[in-house]
Amino acid sequence: MGRACCILGCPSGGDAPSHHIPKNPALFQKWKSVIYSEKMRNMTDEQIGKCAVCYRHFTDEDYLITFRVRKLRRGVTPSLNLPNIPAIYNEPNTVNTETAEISNASLNTCIKEETTSEISETGSFITEMEVSKTADIALFEDLPDETEPCLKQLQLNNQNKHMEQTSLAKDLFKLYCMKIMWRKRQAKFMEWRQYKKQAEQYEKTSTIQKLLSFLTSDEIASIKTKIIKSKYSPKVYVKEYHEIAKRKALEQL
Repeated sequence: MGRACCILGCPSGGDAPSHHIPKNPALFQKWKSVIYSEKMRNMTDEQIGKCAVCYRHFTDEDYLITFRVRKLRRGVTPSLNLPNIPAIYNEPNTVNTETAEISNASLNTCIKEETTSEISETGSFITEMEVSKTADIALFEDLPDETEPCLKQLQLNNQNKHMEQTSLAKDLFKLYCMKIMWRKRQAKFMEWRQYKKQAEQYEKTSTIQKLLSFLTSDEIASIKTKIIKSKYSPKVYVKEYHEIAKRKALEQL
């Protein structure tokens, strides 16, 4: 987000993700009390309100992750890697006259020593936190609290849309299967009609009629039943008529 961190001694540059100090009066005072330092001593509340605090000063629990965007939770305050500032800077309005006369040189020396010591102790922790945050969530965002219900509703809508698409895909697949089955049945029906027509034409030939004349009505009915059960298969009725011709030829011999 490109805002330099205002915490004294923070090593992050201007490219580190950061968050503006809240405008809510109560939260503003909380943030001011924990980040107040020597460089803010001569700044007004309006100027402090324009400062930013980077992500290194917040815990993982301080963030709400929504759609791979880190949103700072409502009401949290910086709690990590804060300078050990004397109590006079936590309550600048109550500083007495004697305490205010502390020399700037000695105070700056104290702050530098404390800041250097804290940075060396927490350097490895900051490095690990940077790696984990970069690998997990790369985006940080200051989102209004009112957008949280909207994001949840958007996520719910996406889930419903995915379920609708899945249901539609299943219906289309069923329709496709029914269409394939109907085509197969239609092909079988056309094949059956063609075989029936061929069988009827074959039966009407003079040779087959002459063979049938030698049979009784019961024998003819039996042969036709076999032909119908075979769905007018040419192999069946040709074989049946061939057996009739064979028997008659043997009888004549």
